[in-house]
Amino acid sequence: MTFGIVTRAAFGDKCNDQDEFLSVMKEMVRVQGFGVSDLFPSQKWLHVITGERRRFEEIHRKCDALLQRFIDERVSSSKSDPDAEEEGDQISLLDGLLNSRDHHSGSEGRLTMNNAKSVILDVFIAGTESSFTLLQYTILELLRNPEVMKRAQEEVRQVFKKQGYVSEEDISELKYMKAALKETMRLDPPLPLLVPRESSERCEINGYTIPPKTQMLVNAYAIGRDPSYWERAEEFWPERFLECEIDYKGFNFELIPFGAGRRICPGIYLAMANVELPLANLLFHFDWQLPPDRDNNVDEDLSVIPISYHHPFGCGKSPTSLVL
Repeated sequence: MTFGIVTRAAFGDKCNDQDEFLSVMKEMVRVQGFGVSDLFPSQKWLHVITGERRRFEEIHRKCDALLQRFIDERVSSSKSDPDAEEEGDQISLLDGLLNSRDHHSGSEGRLTMNNAKSVILDVFIAGTESSFTLLQYTILELLRNPEVMKRAQEEVRQVFKKQGYVSEEDISELKYMKAALKETMRLDPPLPLLVPRESSERCEINGYTIPPKTQMLVNAYAIGRDPSYWERAEEFWPERFLECEIDYKGFNFELIPFGAGRRICPGIYLAMANVELPLANLLFHFDWQLPPDRDNNVDEDLSVIPISYHHPFGCGKSPTSLVL
């Protein structure tokens, strides 16, 4: 579902090559993991010996070909039906990028096709991987805390009981579910170490001298569990956010899963919409429980089985498994 939401935002339609694109993105995320040159920049030549550079180049070719195919299909569709986009119709990210490119075709600094591909790829990686990770951790924490799970389900089912399905328009009424999401981002941020930053000049922070061109990592995981800022710091306690003004939008530095300041994640609202709607659906349609042979001390490799929730409006009766 998270991939489907991002696909429609990016292309305005579902992706027919979803499995292939997901496979390429997973491989891309995997090879972007730890590398020796991250700690020892002078050893970048090791990428050639280990084969990492060859894998990077192969994944880049696959990804570039897929994105070019999506763009060509969209351009072809627009040319075959130029009146399809009427006034008031929603346009996708790709439409906006292509329109900007066409309108500034003769100007300096115009958007290139590679620029458009880069923006779309950033949206997919940031909008699907982090959202799915947050969704997984939220379900995991709810399973560890059945009383919180029950309260969140009761809220969702009460709000959407009359209409029988989850709608985006009423998500704002799910105060407790949103508090549970905030608590998950505090305890288990999808990106424990935020995107690295590089100092542009020499500076001093809390007595530490930071030379220019130094890469720095912000430990969002440690900040979220700091007992000097949080009561019951190691507990999953969503109630702390019900009467608390602390938010994740970058104004409160004790909770910064998306960063803060001018460099805060630009996709923060898309990411949250990409989590809130699927989570509300999962809580509305299913009862969740741990397998009989598991206790609350579970890890991220747990496979959980949602039990179908039978209500008057109907839902799928076949059990579905979600691997965490």
